[in-house]
Parts: sequence; C-alpha cells; structure tokens
Amino acid sequence: MEQPKTLGRYEIVSELGRGGMGIVLKARDPRIDRLVALKIIKFDDFVDPRKKKEMLERFLVEARAAGKLTHPNIVTVYDVGEEEEQNYIAMEFIEGVDLADIMHQEKKLGFDRATRLILQVAEGLELAHENHIVHRDIKPANILVMKGDKVKITDFGLARLQDTASLTQTGQAVGSPQYMSPEQVNGEEIDGRSDIFSLGVMYYELVTGSSPFASKTLTSILLKIIKDDPPPPSTIKSDLPPAVDMVISKMMAKNTGDRYRVISDLVEDLYALLEDPDNFQMVPDSDQDPVVAFDDEEDAVDVDSEATQTLDTLGGRSGGSTQAINVGDDMDGDTEGGSTRAIPRRTPSSGSNRRTPSSGRVRRPPSPGSVASGKNQQEEIQDEADELESFLEKKARMESQFAKKFTQVLTVVFTDLKGSTTIAETEGDMASRMLMKSHNDIVFPAIAENQGTLVKTIGDGTLSHFDNAQDAVRASIRIQKNIDLLNLSGKFKTPILIRIGMHTGSCIIEKNDIFGDTVNTASRFESSAGPAEIFLSEETYNAMSAKEEFYLRFEKEVTLKGKKEPFRAYKAYWKEDEIEADRKGLRARAEAASGGMSTLSKVAVFVLIPLALVAALVLAGKLVSGSGDSPEKRSVEHYTVQSPETPATEPKTK
Repeated sequence: MEQPKTLGRYEIVSELGRGGMGIVLKARDPRIDRLVALKIIKFDDFVDPRKKKEMLERFLVEARAAGKLTHPNIVTVYDVGEEEEQNYIAMEFIEGVDLADIMHQEKKLGFDRATRLILQVAEGLELAHENHIVHRDIKPANILVMKGDKVKITDFGLARLQDTASLTQTGQAVGSPQYMSPEQVNGEEIDGRSDIFSLGVMYYELVTGSSPFASKTLTSILLKIIKDDPPPPSTIKSDLPPAVDMVISKMMAKNTGDRYRVISDLVEDLYALLEDPDNFQMVPDSDQDPVVAFDDEEDAVDVDSEATQTLDTLGGRSGGSTQAINVGDDMDGDTEGGSTRAIPRRTPSSGSNRRTPSSGRVRRPPSPGSVASGKNQQEEIQDEADELESFLEKKARMESQFAKKFTQVLTVVFTDLKGSTTIAETEGDMASRMLMKSHNDIVFPAIAENQGTLVKTIGDGTLSHFDNAQDAVRASIRIQKNIDLLNLSGKFKTPILIRIGMHTGSCIIEKNDIFGDTVNTASRFESSAGPAEIFLSEETYNAMSAKEEFYLRFEKEVTLKGKKEPFRAYKAYWKEDEIEADRKGLRARAEAASGGMSTLSKVAVFVLIPLALVAALVLAGKLVSGSGDSPEKRSVEHYTVQSPETPATEPKTK
C-alpha cells in the first residue's frame, strides 16, 4: 500500500509498522496539534462486497465500543473513519515497545515484574469485560510497555473483525496460535474466559522464559493447546513461589468451567500473590456469569450508556492526552462540584477490596477413575471410538482453518553481505558502519519498491518476502547492480559482495515475522550461492510469471542441509558481460553436441583413411610380389617369419 500524505483530517508523519490487519502510521491531528497512531484496516480484495459492508459495520460498532473504554491500561481510541475506501482507527500515540520485544530480549522477567505487568493487563481487561467487550487476541504483541513498566492494551475489536471473515493483508496474518484458548482452536463460542486463558499463557511465558505449548509445527502447537497440560512453572524455575502454579493452572484450565469465571477474581488473586506469595489463598469463585461480548448476546448491551466517559483535553500527547472519568455511586474521590469521580486504584498493600480467601485449593477436572462407571466394556469401547472420531474431525477442521488463517504462499529471500569483516579489520569500525549504512540504503529500498516486505536484518544479511516471485528476482537483481556500482565508486578499498537465495512456498506468518520450512529452504539456497550470485529454487523459477524478463538458467543440483533429496538451483544472471559469456558458452556446447558426426568424420579423414590407404598399398605390394615363381600363399598362417640367417621352412601338413 502506498503511504498517503493525509488521511481524513490527519497529517501522516511516518510509518510505525505493518501488522496483520494493515499499516500503523504516526500522524498528527492538526485541529488540536496532537500526535496519534493511525491503523489502516486492510480488507481482503476477494471478500464479497456485501460481506465487506457487514464486516465494516461490525468493526465500527466494536471500535466505538472500545473508544468508550477509558482506563490507564487501555490505549484510548479517538476516532474511526473511512477515507477513499481506507478504513482507519485513530488511537492514542504511545512512546514505548511491545511486550513481545521485551520478552525476546530478556527471555524471563522474574516473578515480581511479570506479575505486576500481568496485573495491569488484567485490570484493563476487567473494565473491558464489565462493558461486555472481549479482546479475543491477548498476546505480547498487543501489550505496549512504556517507561516505568506502565502497560497499555491495544487492538480491541480487531480480532473479532478478523474472525468474521478472511481480512488478512497479503503476506500477513492476525493472531498468534500459541496464545489461543482451546475453545478458539476448536472454533467454539468464546467469552471473557478466553482472554483469561491467553493471559495465563503470557504469564507462564513471562515467569519461565519458555512457551507452555512450544512445538515445531502449527498443528502440534494447536494439539497441545487442546490436549496437553504444561509442566508447572515452578518445576522449570525453582525460585518461583508455588502459588504461581495455582494461579496459572486456573487461568489455563482446558475446561472453561475450571477456569476463573470472571477476571475480577483473577485481579484479586494477583494482588494477593504480590502481597504475600508464601501465605497465598485463592478467592472463592464469583457467582457472576462469564462475560459475553455485547454483540453475542440476545439483548445487546447499550454501549452508549454513561458507564464510562472520556474527557479529551486539547493539545495533549501520549500519556497526557486523556483523563479517565468514571461515574458511579460506589467510588471515592469526588471532584469539585461532585460531577465526576476518579477511578479507584487498588494497591498491593491494601487488602480492603479482597473477599475472604478460600482454602487455597484449586479445583481440577475429575480423573477418569473418579467418574461412576455404569457402562459395559463394549459401550466404553464405542465411546472411545466416537471420541477419537470426533477428535480427528476437529483436528482436520482445525488444520484447514489455521492453514487458511496463518499461512501464505510467499517467495522468501535471504541476502548475506560478504567483505564486511575484512573492511572492519583493514579500514576500521567507522568504515564498517559506513558500509552497513550503504548496504541498507541499497537493500531496503530495493525490497520496498518491488512490493516486498523486509522482515528483519540478521547479522550482515536480511530476510524479506514477496507476494510475487517476479518481484523478488527483480529486487535481487537491482541489489546486485547497485552493489556493483558501489564497488566501482571506490568508496571502500575492499570490494563488497552479496549472495542471495530464494525459495517459494507456504509460510506461517506471525506479527511481522515468518516461519516454516520455506524460510529454512530459502536460507539454504542463500548459503549455496557464491558471492555476487543469485540462486533460485525450482519452485521460485516455476512461480515466475515472465521468465523472459531475466536471463535465468539451471545451474546445478544442490544438497541442502536437513534435506534428503537434492534441489535444482537456477541462477539469475545480472551482469551483461557474464550473460554474453554464458550465451557464447551455451552456443559452443550446442554446436559441439550437434556436430558429433562431423567429429567422427574428421577422425575418419585424418586417421582411418590414411591407415586404410597404407593397408591397401601393403596388400597390393604383396600381391605383386607373389605373382612370380614364389609358391602360392594360401594363408599367412601357413608361414612363419624367419630371420635372414634362418631359412624359411614350410610348416608340416597332414
């Protein structure tokens, strides 16, 4: 998508990133001189226009509902709109990073810090659930962390929009399968308890540094979510209090009936956990019904009620642009005039809001042996067979749904810079930094201007993907040509070279990253290429729509690490002199192949014919010499050759 200069009344400042639902832009609202984050929502071009209208209406309802959530731990939604068929949300601009980046850098965060972060998310969800808004996509990438570890939840309503139909941008997908609840995986109706499960997965990962459902394949991850119980966190990190096991176990219970019914109970337990983990006791289960999203109920909740209001101050920025005002009879801290009241804030030191704790035992699903058995063996076998059949049907449906939702056929491209180490050693660190800047100034635009997506940099290389194989080759050739021009400029004493490899196939897409065998294979092709070479897999070659645009040729079969069968590697030539030299070589080989008979003729003329002539002359001479008085020679084997001193003797005959 080409970045607009304006959108509605907003002036675009820069691009912040690309997510599964579209592009996030930094923009300015000129009316009140406020920075905002604009998220442009991408609808799939193949969605039926009538369905698209219905989906847009649902999105607007959810976005407006989310806009009424005023809470310190929720990103404020200012506006939703449409401009030239581009649907967007204007949100609070946050100076911070998402929790996924923090987890990637720090792995595990420790009990105290992790619990405080999870508590803030839970408190934000508490207000959302009170207003019958279920997030549906709680994951680290949707949690923004500011200075002082202040947390903001973002992307309310977008997960529901994606669930309605296929809305993924080409090459992108929404959601992270490892944070989904079992009911989401099974395609069942969900409520607020699904958010609690996802939050439990995130809590588990924060305190242990590992995913509870880690696996190499998407299907394995999903099967673990619905079937396997992960090991208790304290068995992975022995310094964790056992009470953490109790809370996370209840958050991640497979059966929704064994999970926290409402998130307010979880909030109370998290405060108690922070206060005194050694003497922790869980609160009794609430008798409230689990929260159902307002548009899932028969009687929709009035989202325009005065339960929450937003006071929007002029000229504000992130962190100071909104003030929360919550009107209610049970709140403290009246402001002047008594018309507004502040949101009450629990603190870990005050236990005044907590209910009387229970015994601290976590209810678990009954074991198979505890269920009264009144069935005979045959009925039990039939029940097991029915259960297995049902499970296989769910598995097949699940694989189909997630293949559509999380996978995309892409051309994945790896580049690797050669010569940077030599430059660093011979010309110094400053030259090395200049090299990387020059490299980025060449590679990044080549990818972007050919409709590619730069996923990340890896050392001295890059990983990117393209919807179209033709664009991938075009970008690669441009990179090589510009690197060649950089070498000719003499900017660096040591010539630098890039090798490029690519492969086309299905990829798993999560946030802005890609995974799967296609990515690994593309990496292997890059490793097989030489400096200044571009290697394509046969799949990429076949996926190209106009091969004649480039000079491409089968190069060789390569054996890739971890692969049993060899792969056919094609080479994309980009230097005119190399192309001409290769063409001449091909013509010479073709002439040699087609001239096989002429070669034999030459052998016959220069070797066989002279030999034949010599043989004929010898024979003629013998015939002439044998026409006199010498005895008749019937056969050469009738005589033996004698030396001059030895008289010839006739052989004895019978």
